[in-house]
Amino acid sequence: RKKRTRARYRLLSIERDFNFVEKVVALHKHADSRLWPVLANQRCGSWYAHPLLSTALSPTTSCYFKSTDGHVGTWAFSLKRLNLQVLDVVSSCGGCFIVDASKSKILPDSLSRTIPIWCAVINASVVHLAKQRGVEPDVALWRDDPREFLFTPAEVISNEERSEIWAKIIDGLVSDFMACGSIDVDWLLRTVKKPLRPYWICNKGDAENVELPRYDVNKYFCLVCISCSNPHTSRSDIPWYTAGAADDDETCLRGLTPALFWDNRETVISDGGSDGDTDRNINMIVKQAQKDDEEWYQH
Repeated sequence: RKKRTRARYRLLSIERDFNFVEKVVALHKHADSRLWPVLANQRCGSWYAHPLLSTALSPTTSCYFKSTDGHVGTWAFSLKRLNLQVLDVVSSCGGCFIVDASKSKILPDSLSRTIPIWCAVINASVVHLAKQRGVEPDVALWRDDPREFLFTPAEVISNEERSEIWAKIIDGLVSDFMACGSIDVDWLLRTVKKPLRPYWICNKGDAENVELPRYDVNKYFCLVCISCSNPHTSRSDIPWYTAGAADDDETCLRGLTPALFWDNRETVISDGGSDGDTDRNINMIVKQAQKDDEEWYQH
């Protein structure tokens, strides 16, 4: 147990889970020629997505959907973290990948609840605002029953919970969003031409045989939520592995950042190195980064 808390094994765990993300993205390119951009869900997701972030595909490379907003009974839509940049991404690219991880759940609440709620609130608001403007939404895309705007993973969310989430959306989340004063209605209606739909891919330990969702790209903007850690990994198979190893990076990773780690990966966790070697390498890299550009490092 003590070994799993050391920086070296946390970083090896992160690298193992990144390999899953990389394979999933590559599978999409191979199967469907989909060049959707990868977004890191801050902050944990940045560790697993950093090498795949590409401003060539999208100027936006991150989002911030908090798990606490999706906790059972909370089911919140944050007016402080609107994540409207994600709408620009899916509008221009047709979809995106959103990467996150959990220590204990096959899907973190950020992916299983917060993002579905966000999508449903946006979808319902677009229909309501369009009708306010005297514009009838395309019935082929926008359902008559607004409850169908809420998509949730059946293996995690029961029908009962889904109904409770929808009741909260109708009771206030949509009106709160439309009244927040932070949205340009014309921009929103121009941008969200199709409903937002989340899909989910979980790390179940077999990256070679991941079953891709069946995307309906003609009807939806697709948000592919990748949960990259496998909390059910056997300790006997991989004793050093920690699911969601980046979740408490401030306490375990000695001031390292995702960018510093991936830019210096071979130095940080060199083959054959010891726990102490990794700690010393991290200290050296962090110290140099602070010396070179204190403002960048603090940011």
